Amino acid sequence: MLSRAAVDRRLTPARVARRKWAVRALAVAAVAVVVTAGLTAVQLYDGPTPAAHAQVVLARAADAAQARSFGEPRPDQWIYTETRTWFHKAHDGETVTARTPLESEAETAWRRADGELVAHDRDGKLEIHNLGGNTPKDYATIAALPTDPEALLALFRERTARREAVVERIRERFAGHEAAPNPVSGDEFMFGLLRTLLSDNLVPPEVEATVFRAIALLPGVTVNEAATDPEGRPALAVSLEARGWLRSELFLDPETFAYRGTRETAVRDHTLHNGFFVWRGGESAFSPSPSPTGGRLIEAGAVYRQSTRTAIAVVDEPGQRP
Repeated sequence: MLSRAAVDRRLTPARVARRKWAVRALAVAAVAVVVTAGLTAVQLYDGPTPAAHAQVVLARAADAAQARSFGEPRPDQWIYTETRTWFHKAHDGETVTARTPLESEAETAWRRADGELVAHDRDGKLEIHNLGGNTPKDYATIAALPTDPEALLALFRERTARREAVVERIRERFAGHEAAPNPVSGDEFMFGLLRTLLSDNLVPPEVEATVFRAIALLPGVTVNEAATDPEGRPALAVSLEARGWLRSELFLDPETFAYRGTRETAVRDHTLHNGFFVWRGGESAFSPSPSPTGGRLIEAGAVYRQSTRTAIAVVDEPGQRP
């Protein structure tokens, strides 16, 4: 595993020490409003409200991101990452608790800066594929994202408007069904997109700062400055509840505010059923498949999924390691 210092030293083609990641979200006036709100809350509750606290911390994260040194990759270069993911393999009829062991999987990947291709190391064999997903994958598009937090949210909402409409129709169609789907939507989906933008991409400082400021605008966001990330390290956790039963977390370095990882934890008991989405006439529809065993019960406190990024660097070709 590469140390943070070692990773930073490899971030530019010339391998000059520069920080790039803390990456696929208020101005000074907004911060002043937040601080005022926090002071008012101190008088009433002997401490800032969770929302005011989150806004102040995320404003600090934005300032730290904006101050980072940075070197842009060439379109033909590749972004090298090492990640580790933990997940459970529960089957229908089983219960996942806070004590259920998680399986882990390490992944090494190379993403070309122009966003066209991604490569993975599969048991020593390099496999190259086309890219997909909801967030932009090429560096040029990411670098051109709005640097105003409200404009960034508006852009993402515009791009996902059709999805939101489909999600609403799915909920209406299967309301009351035993295995009714509950796809994430609205501000919860925006939080996921912004989190993915940080975790999956190389983001320049101005855009990274805007991501933190945009997250701060989402209702319900909280910050825990005494959290622990999946690797057991002290971390700052930015959280939002999703789907009515899941807490979605984004982990940052408590000193540098650099991206660390993610986690989803059940905050209420929830039963997961099998089901699948199909495309009909250019739109998505959900086909629920209730299990005779009643699905998988995820108990409150159980970790559903978590991940960390342990290394990041810019290299000249897929398969090359820093």
